[in-house]
Amino acid sequence: MTDAVLEAVDLVKHYPIKRSMFQHAEMVHALDGISLTLKRGETLAVVGESGCGKSTLAKCLMRLEKPTRGAVRVAGQDFTTTEPKQTRALRKSVQIIFQDPYASLNPRRTIYQTISDPLRVQRLRRGAKAQQQRVAELLQLVGIGPEYMDRHPHELSGGQRQRVAIARALAVEPQVIICDEPVSALDVSIQAQVINLLKRLQSQFEMSYLFISHDLALVQHVSNRVAVMYLGEFVEVAPTQALKQRVLHPYSQALFSAAPVADPGSSTRKQRIILAGDVPSPLHPPSGCRFHTRCPYTRDICTTTPPPVKEINGRLARCHFAGEANFPPSRPVINGKAAV
Repeated sequence: MTDAVLEAVDLVKHYPIKRSMFQHAEMVHALDGISLTLKRGETLAVVGESGCGKSTLAKCLMRLEKPTRGAVRVAGQDFTTTEPKQTRALRKSVQIIFQDPYASLNPRRTIYQTISDPLRVQRLRRGAKAQQQRVAELLQLVGIGPEYMDRHPHELSGGQRQRVAIARALAVEPQVIICDEPVSALDVSIQAQVINLLKRLQSQFEMSYLFISHDLALVQHVSNRVAVMYLGEFVEVAPTQALKQRVLHPYSQALFSAAPVADPGSSTRKQRIILAGDVPSPLHPPSGCRFHTRCPYTRDICTTTPPPVKEINGRLARCHFAGEANFPPSRPVINGKAAV
């Protein structure tokens, strides 16, 4: 691994909501102080409950949404304050694969038009013949023959559409691909094929992936590091193998306790932790630690003081008690007693 190809520094995204002309606008705290570093050839997975800000993060990193504060750097260059011409050049380095291949492809355009558009915009291939040859190469690369060039998205299956979306992202030879739930809309039988394709392409072209997913088993299979997100913040960032052995944040503990186990009868079966209550509204995040309203280990300091981000053996955790011996406990605490 060499230098970082994508960085986010204290990224903040708030959406104003004005309910009436007599009220001041309230803010939805979608992202609050997100920082990350993605290195060449690395896969960083981002996990968390629905609504925690994962897709907003992807859009801000792509500059599809303008951050409220903070910076995004692509290969060391600031991506948040560039002029349109510079933005187009930097966007060549960062591409995205969306969750739904049914919605991410224009139904009126042929597969050839869809994949050749980035080539034309970025001026990577001059002339129709060169563009046609490149599109054929890309379709072969993702496992679809060039005979599909003149077809429209409705003539393809879901897996084939997602392969077209991958080919479109590859067309500009990016350094980073943001995968926003890239297989969740596909049949289970097709998911493994697309994941294997992504891994092969990463190995072949030394690309980096920011992999957003709800599938914890999949995340542990494809990622080098995992960032756990809760209510617009990263609460823990750690190498995947280290996270499998021990978590440092109570939310990570609860989240990964829900991951399915291949052998339910195994002696290593995990204690399932059920969190109380619902995720608080991002309109009015809790004071202190944002997780304290659901955390089974909450203490007085958690309700009043935002926890610092601690670095512990190359890992990051946003918790007052991260790194302490036997924290979080292997069993949740209920009314002062360990759950059975």
